[in-house]
Amino acid sequence: MIEWSSPGWLWGLVVLPLVWALHKLRARRGELEVSAVFLWRFAASEETTGSRWSSADPAWRRRALILALLILAEAGARWTDSRSIEIWLDDSVSMLVDEGEAKRHEMALQALREALEDLSPFRAVIHSLTYPGRSVRFDSLSANRWEGEVDSWFQDPGPGVQMPLAMEMGPDAVHWLVTDGADSDVNRWADTAPLSRIVQVGRARDNLALTALALRPSLKSENGLNGVLELANTGDAEARRTIELYVGEHMLRSWSVVVSSGGTETLAFDLPDPVDGPLIARSKPADALAYDDELALAYPQRIRARLFGACGRHLSTALSVHPALTFPSGDGNDVDLAVVCGNGEAGASRARLRFQRTGRSHTLGKPVLWTSGARELKHVFLDHRWLRAFPAGAFGPDSGKALLAAGSEWLIASNENPSEIDVRLDMEFQAFAEQPEYPVLIAGLIERLLPEARLDRVHAARRSSGESRIAPLPMPEPMAGPDRISGGAGVDLSPYLIIGAIGLLVLDMRRCIGRAEKFAKPV
Repeated sequence: MIEWSSPGWLWGLVVLPLVWALHKLRARRGELEVSAVFLWRFAASEETTGSRWSSADPAWRRRALILALLILAEAGARWTDSRSIEIWLDDSVSMLVDEGEAKRHEMALQALREALEDLSPFRAVIHSLTYPGRSVRFDSLSANRWEGEVDSWFQDPGPGVQMPLAMEMGPDAVHWLVTDGADSDVNRWADTAPLSRIVQVGRARDNLALTALALRPSLKSENGLNGVLELANTGDAEARRTIELYVGEHMLRSWSVVVSSGGTETLAFDLPDPVDGPLIARSKPADALAYDDELALAYPQRIRARLFGACGRHLSTALSVHPALTFPSGDGNDVDLAVVCGNGEAGASRARLRFQRTGRSHTLGKPVLWTSGARELKHVFLDHRWLRAFPAGAFGPDSGKALLAAGSEWLIASNENPSEIDVRLDMEFQAFAEQPEYPVLIAGLIERLLPEARLDRVHAARRSSGESRIAPLPMPEPMAGPDRISGGAGVDLSPYLIIGAIGLLVLDMRRCIGRAEKFAKPV
């Protein structure tokens, strides 16, 4: 590739059109009296007879080329045989460690910048180890353009490193690795990869991470929650911290903990009331890796439901005690779940559960079976002797599918769009209402419509303790030998350009002299 020692001289190429203009604009020659015109026919053939503008002298191309060669020579043209560098950058969580004087990833980019400054001309590409396919290409002429984009990678660190396959590493390129050496997977890969240089940064070793925060509905109280918070000490020394639990800016609990090196700690807690915002756990004082000193969990709010029509005593009671439902006061119709009893109409909602009540209910003479589309509902056992069903009314599985049937008679049907379930079972039949399967069926139908209404569901936010290991490990020696980025110092093209310009200049002078002799020689 061609490099320039003084690229500012290349701006001189913009004057080349001026050469053409000077040859294009020529003044008309004055009159010259001669004894006979035919003796000067060669001169007459070159004379212009119109305006001052005429076709440009073809010699302008040769003279523009002479000027261009001299400009390129002054710009210091040099031919170099450069190779490409593939840089594999560890952009995992541990690179966010604060080393005191700078963040670990800032130190890594500074070390990489200094290493590239020492090289002869090159072409390079930086690959992310956490997001395969994310890369930045540049060369020695644009060496300072990659830093901003690569630095932005650390605003959203990936979930973990994914080492490149052998086929992804070009055999004709030089391979570098930039890392802190805190991930054992990176170290094992570096031990066998064809690396020519390993740039390692970082010294901090101690870190306590919040690795899990989980909540579930309480088994002891109607509205309470049970929670668990897990800590992991990934450093070399004992960690003493204060752990605080918040909802918004309100602190709910705090603990003083001591976690041994490499150990874990589990903190259990109970909340008497539902939380009305994200639950946040914080570790104080902050350590070298602030990223894992805080963990947040957005616990879902209870589902807003509303009853439409006369639902009956048994069904209304079962719905009112469902722990995932809340029935807001007022006349508003905009809710998450509309429960319709009878043939009435409901307002706007995300999902609709309709219990039909058309005519008189009848007993079922055949066993009931769940269809393949029932999914989790098929685990609910229903004996046909407990059940009665209403005749099929105006609603049915015309645009959906049956979930429960007794022979050819459908009992529960589902429509996906809109999200709706129609139930023909008599929910006020005493024999069915007394069975433990009664509330289980209702909860299963609601969960199918709104999965977030699942009973006894554990909501958790987790991170791997491996991501929080920050202690640098010894790195192996590069197995590919020293860098060979360039084939040498390159060839200076300036002398050849100057020689070419001189040759063209001599040719141009001879052409001018020959032309003058031809005009001056009478025929």
